Order: sequence, then structure tokens, then C-alpha cells
Amino acid sequence: PMFATIAGLGTAVAGVASGTSTETCLPPAVPFHADVDFDHEWIVSEAAAGRLVEVGDDGTRHTIASDLAHPEGIALLADGRVAIAETAADRVTLVDLPSGRTETIATALPLGLADLPGRPPGSFPTGLAAGEDGSLLLSSDVDGGILRLHPPKR
Repeated sequence: PMFATIAGLGTAVAGVASGTSTETCLPPAVPFHADVDFDHEWIVSEAAAGRLVEVGDDGTRHTIASDLAHPEGIALLADGRVAIAETAADRVTLVDLPSGRTETIATALPLGLADLPGRPPGSFPTGLAAGEDGSLLLSSDVDGGILRLHPPKR
């Protein structure tokens, strides 16, 4: 398989080269986005659980931040912080990996399109990416735009 479930509480998902899955079960934690940190651990946003977790290749889990408002897209910044799109609060928050300290950097953003009836949760996830210049690119599921944010320097 090209991929396998590493986070969440659902059944294992295996995929083939086309990206289709053979079995899908959305777990209560609903992982939305994953990235790899500088220690080669997986960083996963669990939207329904409101957590950012670090998952080792051996399956060990460590909660980095909790009480987040439906975290979806994440981006690892060059300075080691993680940016998170918190769609239930229409904001972007930075999380310091070693300490778990959070800092909100943008609010009142056009995020958090409601799920459609009959569709699985997260049908319209919010994407977040770090640019080479240190800026963040955020996809708005509400207005269909791309926003550029400039996080404060450490």
C-alpha cells in the first residue's frame, strides 16, 4: 500500500497508487492534516478532539496542544513552531512544539464552512502551508480565496 492509518481510532486504511482507499472509517478524533517535524515525528491535527499530537513511527503519541477549536490545516515553520487553522474560532494559532504554548496571530478569518448533510465531517478542510519567505498561505473554504499571513518572528 502507498499509505496506512497512523492516527485516529478507526480501522486501518490502506491505499493504492491511485490514492483510492480500500476501507475508510472516520474516527472520533478525525485527523485532518499531518506534517513531519524536525525530529522526523508526525504532527497531526485532530479536529473533532481539538488536539495537535505528535505521532512516532512506532505509534507512540504525545499531545502537544489541546483545547483547540476544530484544528484543521497545519504548517511547520522554519523556527520549529506549528501554525494551525482553528476553523471553529476563525483564527490561526502558532504552537511552540517544546512547550505547547499557543499564540493567536490572526482572527475573524473566513474559515469553517459547515459540513453538508450526508457528507462525512471535513468534506471542506482548510489548508495551510508555509512559504519560503516565512509567510503562511491559508485556503478559505468560505470565500474560496487564498490568504497570506505574516507570523511574528520569534
